[in-house]
Amino acid sequence: IKPLDWQFESGDRVELNIEPQGDRPTEDFDLFGSDAKTVTIPAGTYRWTRYSLQGALAVKRKVNGEATLSRGTFYGGHLNGLALTLRVKPSALITTEAGWERNSAQLPQGDFIQYLYSGRFQVNVSADLQVSSFLQYDNESRNFGTNTRVRWTFNPLGDLFVVLNHNLRRNLNDRLVFDSNQLLVKVQYAYRF
Repeated sequence: IKPLDWQFESGDRVELNIEPQGDRPTEDFDLFGSDAKTVTIPAGTYRWTRYSLQGALAVKRKVNGEATLSRGTFYGGHLNGLALTLRVKPSALITTEAGWERNSAQLPQGDFIQYLYSGRFQVNVSADLQVSSFLQYDNESRNFGTNTRVRWTFNPLGDLFVVLNHNLRRNLNDRLVFDSNQLLVKVQYAYRF
């Protein structure tokens, strides 16, 4: 339900959302788990309502972003959230983005605060070659992950994708150590007949 959804002539936007939600897990599951604590939700039927207020600057601006404030009930307790995103596009060739999110839950099974940090960088080297990278860290898994992708359109009907996933995790000494690497190569070609 959107009782408020204003888009201004500038392209900026403000909206208010009311979201009735629910879940019916058939078995217990861990909603939050870190080295310090685990919050487990028991099986059952849950209904809740979330309220969010969002403001966004038009993407046509060189500097734009959005902010979302949310709150409401959640699995028999309460969840409050704040998410901020800032994008900078100095030219048609380069885009950068930084994101920060905080979720604070007070539940019958326990309280927790979750943080998520993210970054994105994209370079359009040419009309046929694009390099993008996404970085993310959260305090729950304590993992730092990157996903870097190169897309080359070698033919109007064909693309080559090279993707590198690199993950680090925090050890007991609070240092980031190697966790995993993955290299993927994909060729996509449309054949017309």
